[in-house]
Amino acid sequence: MTLQNRRDRQELRYDGLVLVLTLGTAPEDDDILLPPPANLDDPGGAWEMRVVGKVSCWDVRHPEHPEQMGEPGSFSMVRLDVDRRKLFPTIKPFMRELSMEELQIEMEQQRAADKADEDELRRIIDNVRRRKRQGDWPPSPEERPTAHLE
Repeated sequence: MTLQNRRDRQELRYDGLVLVLTLGTAPEDDDILLPPPANLDDPGGAWEMRVVGKVSCWDVRHPEHPEQMGEPGSFSMVRLDVDRRKLFPTIKPFMRELSMEELQIEMEQQRAADKADEDELRRIIDNVRRRKRQGDWPPSPEERPTAHLE
């Protein structure tokens, strides 16, 4: 598998072995001992995939003559089969009854807050433009705003 980084013109080349293991009881016609099941409620359906191998980084600015960057390293990945029916969300949805009047009031309040923010930004931009026209820009160090961290 190859991952390409077009911006830096580099490739990560993965060369490895893929193993898929079925966790549970072995079939009758096979004498291979398998690990015990991962989930005792579902002894026959769990599986695990492992990928192990080497990864190398290549400079491909000149595609006809790629250059290896550094030494190859080893990697491994594991993927477990997950029974998604048994998962539960960690973020609880928030719902409440909302009348049309309440919705309109909330929307008007949000519009008013957005308009106030826009007006403040326009005032600041107009102030900067005015000071630039007057030749009073950039402000002196005493006039520059400072951040007050608490």
